[in-house]
Amino acid sequence: MMYHLSSSNPDDYGTIKFRSSISSMNSMVMYRINSLSTIASFSITTPNDYLIIETTIDDEPYEMTFHFREQGQYELRRLGYELNNLFEGQLVPIVEELPIIITLSMDSTNRLLMSANKEFVIKDASYGAKLLLGLYHTSLPISSTQKQILMSSVLYISYGNILYLTARTDFVSVVNTDDKEITRSIAYKVNELLYPGYPINCKLPGNWSIIHSDQLSSLEFQLVDFQLNPVKLHAPLNITLEIERLDKSNVLSRINESSLIEPDLV
Repeated sequence: MMYHLSSSNPDDYGTIKFRSSISSMNSMVMYRINSLSTIASFSITTPNDYLIIETTIDDEPYEMTFHFREQGQYELRRLGYELNNLFEGQLVPIVEELPIIITLSMDSTNRLLMSANKEFVIKDASYGAKLLLGLYHTSLPISSTQKQILMSSVLYISYGNILYLTARTDFVSVVNTDDKEITRSIAYKVNELLYPGYPINCKLPGNWSIIHSDQLSSLEFQLVDFQLNPVKLHAPLNITLEIERLDKSNVLSRINESSLIEPDLV
């Protein structure tokens, strides 16, 4: 059975919900994503993204929160200039004097260097801000050394070429060591160069996954980034879903065309 599915919620174009009466079969089934398409129109940052910096004024702690704007991509050669303007535009003078002067530049490895006229601390940041600044694998807070902080990772000015489509059901797949229920698996990998504003057309089928037919009553697909966080997509997502009942004959045939695997738990 083949199903052509598309998202229709502009606030959540990256999610597709699938409901099927096949769940009444009461048997194991196989499914895979045969194709995926959309337009590469993502938000790297939104007005909900923020960066919190702390410094001192007259030896007293002073905290500032900087908010980002909705933007689909940033130009690497202009990033320092854009961020400098963003910070300067949101600084509020204290007794006719700015509480801190922040400048940003790129080093030779495309990591961001944040400098200031006094010592400071990056206390917290949203996920989008961490991606853009190169803080996504950094534990916060971090303090400056000699009035500088060199970000530990390269920044992400776009989503690059790695996206995943995860599958989620209402059934618990596994319980990890923190007693957290995991109900999501990787159903498809988008491994193509993504050019903002251009179509994404993935025509190679993904691997087969095995689930119980009951799970087809609440199957949800979501487009996520390389850290498995949902992306903000501004165009409908289209997928072709293939489902087959599991039996000995089709298992053997599917092994010949692709590796039959259990879902990768994440």
